[in-house]
Amino acid sequence: MAEQDPLKDLGNAIKHAMARARLGVRQTANRADLAENTITNARGGRGVPAETTLAAIALACGTELKPLLHLREAAVEHRRGLALDPAIATPGPQWTMTADGREAPERHFNPLHRDNLIRSVAYALQTADPVPLVGMPRFEGSGLFSLYYVGPNDLYRPVSDDRCRTPLYVGSATPLGTRRDGSLVEAPHPLWNRLTRYRRRLDGALDLKAEDFRVRYLLTDDLFIHGAQEQTNRDHRPVWNVVLPGIGSMRAGTTTRSRYSPWEILHELRGAPEEELSALRSKVQQHLAQNGSASQ
Repeated sequence: MAEQDPLKDLGNAIKHAMARARLGVRQTANRADLAENTITNARGGRGVPAETTLAAIALACGTELKPLLHLREAAVEHRRGLALDPAIATPGPQWTMTADGREAPERHFNPLHRDNLIRSVAYALQTADPVPLVGMPRFEGSGLFSLYYVGPNDLYRPVSDDRCRTPLYVGSATPLGTRRDGSLVEAPHPLWNRLTRYRRRLDGALDLKAEDFRVRYLLTDDLFIHGAQEQTNRDHRPVWNVVLPGIGSMRAGTTTRSRYSPWEILHELRGAPEEELSALRSKVQQHLAQNGSASQ
């Protein structure tokens, strides 16, 4: 008996919603303000659609959003399980298919479509070899990176994994820096400098060590950096991007606790109230319970 595929179930649910509303692909796309190929891919089970896409489709079809979101969550977990099975190859990007006037939308692949270019860059980052954050030689260029934890901190045990499957943080560095007067200037070694700053930040943390981190990084044209970073964030929902931001903040002389970021309060600030620390830990634990992938 074939294994149930939640992604196909989600596609069928979207088909049924469109049928009940008596809407075709074009009508649904117009009502939802989405591209037709986005509707085609969603109803065909080709890639997990974004939550905002499902919300727009549900509104256009006059159907409930919550069941679609539950199916989406099941599809995400199913794909994550496949990726962790050593007998199954890690799935590649979910490419965008478009129509060219001769073939059905789902059959025409345009490698130069903006979405596919962005996905290819994000995939190149996710498949790059992880290296220790400490001891990286200086290198030129800008690009993006993802940080992985391999240490003993219990809070991050769900993602502490030598295989580096789930990043704690995704960041980037562009070629231009900013002077104090607001003018732009070419920054030397932008990505290496950014990683070095993060290493020093982690070395100064109360309960983390830079030596317990690995990094995947990708040097690429700055034209693709922002889009690939957003795509990687959507794919993995890194906890330090989503619920505990602040490792990348650059405060200048701020001493008021209310001005500290969640990351700084949890990992840098001495004497923070235990109630506040407990609330932040709880948020991290809840997020990693849903998004962590390291085997226990």
